[in-house]
This record gives sequence, C-alpha cells and structure tokens, in this order.
Amino acid sequence: MCVRKSQIVTIAHLAAVLFCLPAQADLVLNGDFENPVVGVETRFSNSQVIGTGWSVLSGNTAYIIPNSAGQGITPFGSQFLEIHADRIGQTVTGLMPGQPYLLQFHATARSNENYFGTGQITAWIGSETRTFEYSLTGDHHYGTLIPWTQQTLGFVATNTTHLLTFQGTGSLNSHPLGAIDNVRLVAVPETSLNMALSVSFLLLICARRSARSVPFSDLFCPPPGDKLVVG
Repeated sequence: MCVRKSQIVTIAHLAAVLFCLPAQADLVLNGDFENPVVGVETRFSNSQVIGTGWSVLSGNTAYIIPNSAGQGITPFGSQFLEIHADRIGQTVTGLMPGQPYLLQFHATARSNENYFGTGQITAWIGSETRTFEYSLTGDHHYGTLIPWTQQTLGFVATNTTHLLTFQGTGSLNSHPLGAIDNVRLVAVPETSLNMALSVSFLLLICARRSARSVPFSDLFCPPPGDKLVVG
C-alpha cells in the first residue's frame, strides 16, 4: 500500500490553512457591555447612549448590570445588558455589500415568584432576525436555570452600514426578563468554505476507498521514481 509524499503534503497543507486562518475582526462596538463601567445596575432610557456604540431606540428600562450574586453572573466579563420591552441598537459600519456575515450573541433570562411566564429577545440585522425565547416560573437569577446560550444569525450585507438591534419583551415586576452579552459580528471568509470543501472531498475519496475495498494504491498511483511513503 503506498501514497505519494506530495499528496500527503497537500492534504496536510489544506488542513493547516483551514484551521490556522486568522480570526475575523469583530465589527460590533462594546459587544460585551463593559462600557460604561457601573458599580450598581444602571438604567438607560429612550435616546440615551449606552457607553460606546449602543443607544436606546425605544423604551425606558434597559439596564447594564454588574456581576452579583443577587442578579446573576456573565462568563464574558463583569457586566451584561438586561432588556425589558426596550429596543437597543447600533449602526455597524465597514461592511462589504454581497459579503456574508455571522452575528453571534449569548442570552439568558431571570424571574422570581412575582414575575414569571414567557418572554423573548429578538435580534435584527438587514432583513434577518433571530429570536431567543424563554419560559420561567419561580425565583431564578440570570445564567442559572436558563444558562447563557449562544444564538447565531447569518446575513448578507446589502450596504456598507446596517442597523443591528435587539428587542425585548416584558416589564419590571410583571414578566420574566431577558439579558444579552458577548455580541459579535464577523465576516464569513470564503477561503474557509473553499478549504473545508477541499478537505471534505479528499476525505470522501478515502471513505469510498474503504467502502469499496479498493487498494489504496489504486487511488494514488505514483510514476516510477516518485518518492513513496510505504505502509
């Protein structure tokens, strides 16, 4: 059984490129809500700016909450954003029309014996939406009964700027409340997709060889004098 050395190098090179591509730049400002730094839960009302990037587009009860035993803890820093029936947003810039992008964020919810039931948080960008739904009874802090859960949303940019928004439901002391953190928006590199397809194709060849019981040398037939790896 034999395989060309050059073919092994090619497969290894494709795998290395696929898994060693640099991380894509995050286009969201203040996606972890660490700005501004607050010592206690702090409310932001309609038209107010939330640190860098974000602003309240409607509603009066968006809160930045610092980690605490009484409210909950985020694993993505020291603060997170609680959304009632509010809408917050920021204009994302630096987009390329026709380029696919991936929005990611983490969400959770809390309740107590006085406000419980169902609720949701919806993300919008371009014409795409992603809704995180929850239902709670009893007394539960953020990140406990409902853990921080990653949500993803893909979209293709149609302009160089797009408005990214989050809309919550419920009101204080009447419904369970939702929270978000770790908001990220990155371009989906076409190179990653092409490399993934290339590696998948090579693996498929190997799988077919195994299924058909064809000698491996029938797939990789070196000419005389080519260096071999023999097994």
